[in-house]
Amino acid sequence: MKMKFLELFTFQRYIAGLNTIAVLVHATNVILLGVYHMGYEVPLRYTETTFAASTNNPDKITNEAFSVTKEWTTVNVITLFMMNEGIALFSALLGLANTVNSSNKKIIYYETIRRWIEFALTAAFLEVILLLILGETDLFSLTSLWVIIVIQQICGYLGDTEETNGTHKFLYYFIGFSILVYQQTFVMLKAFSATGISDRDRTIIPIVNAVMYSLFGFHQYFSDASNWYSIRFNKHTYYILLSFCTKTIVTWLSFISLRHIIEEIQPKYVEYSVDWYEAFNITLYVVLSFFVVVSGFLYTVRPYDLRPRIKKGSVSENLIQKQVPAPSVVNGGDEVIEIACRDGIPLMGANIPMLGPESYFETDSLL
Repeated sequence: MKMKFLELFTFQRYIAGLNTIAVLVHATNVILLGVYHMGYEVPLRYTETTFAASTNNPDKITNEAFSVTKEWTTVNVITLFMMNEGIALFSALLGLANTVNSSNKKIIYYETIRRWIEFALTAAFLEVILLLILGETDLFSLTSLWVIIVIQQICGYLGDTEETNGTHKFLYYFIGFSILVYQQTFVMLKAFSATGISDRDRTIIPIVNAVMYSLFGFHQYFSDASNWYSIRFNKHTYYILLSFCTKTIVTWLSFISLRHIIEEIQPKYVEYSVDWYEAFNITLYVVLSFFVVVSGFLYTVRPYDLRPRIKKGSVSENLIQKQVPAPSVVNGGDEVIEIACRDGIPLMGANIPMLGPESYFETDSLL
């Protein structure tokens, strides 16, 4: 009975279930942001350098440089939040559609591409919105941060799909973590000098933001570097959980912090009074508790069909051989892949490069 119950938790159902939760969460976020939408406009400014003749010395006319700050445009922060959640909602719907009539290897291939495109768009977007709330309005600074976060996500994708633990993978991780340190340091320094929001908000929000964003990097690193971690936390399922929890908690904590800047936030279409101070605490504790509980479940009940199928009596450290279809560039024959095992668990090195959806093992638990 227990075995039949565990057989229900397949990889495909996990991906479909988590993406369904993500769809519901992001759809709810978009609706609530629309209900509480308000006209909080933030200017985007840039600095222009001009030269003018100096008249300080009548005998010698020289040109002096003057920096002038100009306003480029204004943006509505709540609208930006809704756009970011809309992108995440569309991506989650694609992830859900990917599980329909798909094999595990195809789900893994397309899920990897989907999530890194989503991360490149939403991770940068969310950090820029947070900085706007903290008072950063310089167009060059915001654009520069956007670009380097996109570069960080590209390095994450390359590291995720690199088949060997060599110099290239080390370089991708080094660049990614370096950008992470710079990104979070920049946000924290800006938070310390922020005005108009409470001390509690400008302390808690950057810390939560840094912890959640750092978990992405640590999850990817340990999925590659630690056999113990990789067989207990499936890379793909945990990424989905991390993604919608991070967006939800950072979005709503940032949104609630605006109560100190503008008039009291009340819904447009319904009559309901909200204690926003308590809403901050509820958001923080509920999302973090949900994240911890689901993480524990994913750790305890791993995808049944991705568990290694090792015959009883296998000797530790044995090398087993699997016959897998060769890449399409090879005409005929099979390619022999040696997979090292320790205590019946495949070690790292069993990963197959991202040549396409047909290049994965159907039961590869390490990807």
